[in-house]
This record gives sequence, C-alpha cells and structure tokens, in this order.
Amino acid sequence: MTNKNTMLVLTRNEADVMPYITGESSMGMYTGGRNYPTRDEIAEYAYHIYETRGRQNGHDIEDWLRAEQALKHHYE
Repeated sequence: MTNKNTMLVLTRNEADVMPYITGESSMGMYTGGRNYPTRDEIAEYAYHIYETRGRQNGHDIEDWLRAEQALKHHYE
C-alpha cells in the first residue's frame, strides 16, 4: 500500500496509455463534468498495469489502487 502523501510517478508506458483510457485522445480534456474516474476506467487501467508487469497474479488490489490514484490525479 502507498501512503496518501506519496506522489504517484507514471512510467513512460503508463503516461502513453492514459489518454486512451480516459478518452482524452479523442475528446481532449472533456470528462463529462465528472471529477472522478468511472469504475470501467479504473478497471481498464488496472488491467494495463497487470499486463505491463507480465501478468503476475496476486497484485490485484495494489493494481486497482494504483490505477485509481493515477486516474484521480488526472481528473484534478
């Protein structure tokens, strides 16, 4: 688990995929007036983290929280 005060650092690969997960690649910064990512966005990004790590099992909660934190930061 990470501390809430810990700054999230995205790897180059993660930074490249973020616009596709959030829809920014096709809609700019439009988030539909939402200030929080959808469950589907978090799930998609968590799966990307899982695949990037080489599909190692046992990190599902860590992946979910990391994806949620990264996307929440994107919406701020």
